Amino acid sequence: MSEARRAPAPADTASSEAAEARVQVGGFVAEARATMTPQGLLAIGGLVGAILLSVAVLVRAARR
Repeated sequence: MSEARRAPAPADTASSEAAEARVQVGGFVAEARATMTPQGLLAIGGLVGAILLSVAVLVRAARR
């Protein structure tokens, strides 16, 4: 009998990256925190790439 092969288990998807920022200008203070998974970072990278490509197309069309 043949044995079905299983796909390898995906990498740990529970891991995440975190970032914090604090900016103080005079009396104004802004704080930000973000936590993302690798899939979220990949999605944002794709969105940024698509935005940059679309801006390039718009600039080229505006020059004509």
